[in-house]
Formats: sequence, C-alpha cells, structure tokens
Amino acid sequence: MEMVKSLTGNRIKGNDNLQNNGDGTIINNSVVNLGFFEKELSKSLIFDLLQIFNDSTIDSNGSFSLIDPADLFVKLEINNASKHKVYALNYSDDFNKFDDVIKDFNDSSSIIKKLVKLFIDNSNDDKTGDDNLQALAGNVIQVIKHDDRYKPQYDEKLDEFVEAFILYGVYKCKVLKNPNEQ
Repeated sequence: MEMVKSLTGNRIKGNDNLQNNGDGTIINNSVVNLGFFEKELSKSLIFDLLQIFNDSTIDSNGSFSLIDPADLFVKLEINNASKHKVYALNYSDDFNKFDDVIKDFNDSSSIIKKLVKLFIDNSNDDKTGDDNLQALAGNVIQVIKHDDRYKPQYDEKLDEFVEAFILYGVYKCKVLKNPNEQ
C-alpha cells in the first residue's frame, strides 16, 4: 500500500479509516453510526413521536388566541420557569426542527391544541411555571409511552423530545401565561 503524508501523520491510502502513527502502530479511525447515539433529535423521530401524540384521544377542539405570543425567554421569565430557560438553550437545535416537521401533518394545529388542552387540564396557578411544565412533560410522556407504536429505542431520546416539544408549545401558543394578553 502507498503511504501518504498528511497533517494527522502518515495514512494508508484507501478508505481513510486507518492511520499509521509512525511508530508502526496502526489506528482504526472508523466511525460507526448506530443511529441511537445522535446528539440531536432526528426529524424522523420527531415526526414519529408527534404522530403518536397527535393520534391520542386528547380533545383538540379548541381555538387559538389571535394575540401574538411573547418572546420565549420573556414568557419563561414571567412565568417563573427559569429551569426551562436553560432547557431552551440546551435544546435549541431540536426545538427549531419542530417547525419543519410539524408542517408535514395535515392538521398540525391539532397537535398544539392537544398540548394546550393537556397543559390547561393539569396546570395549577399556585405552582411555578417550571412545576407546571414538569407536570406537562410527565403527562406527554405517559400519553406517548402508552401507545402500542411506542418502541423501546425511543426511551433514550424521549425526555429530550418532550422538553423540546413543550418549549415549542410555549413559543407557539398558550402553554404558560402570555404577558401580551394581560
């Protein structure tokens, strides 16, 4: 085999998976993507879990306010949801994918309406925004996990999905109080 000099040392020309360190040691640099160690949520996983949630029996007969929602971080601050401000920063890449994925649904508004209904039915004005959002997260997880289509390989990314989904709901609609409506 022909040796090629590079910035990373000597390499064996071929499929770029082997590296010769110069001392006779050869390192295999192969990267195997098994699909469940991804850093971010995949759009297909978001779609699958949204489909499960959308097919739930939660009532979606509601309406949206015509008043624009406040900025996400303002809304979280006013509703005493500081922990979720940190989540918003950590899950921003995942959160941003929801707009793209949700457009693939025929009636995407039903997804948000169901999330709002679940929030309203289980929120408590005496609790902080963080507490109410944690309760909502638990309810969303319960809805998704109790569906026959739920697969064990979803477990690793479910919490991340739910946090990003809830933040998307806070951003888009009436999950938490909207200071623009007061």
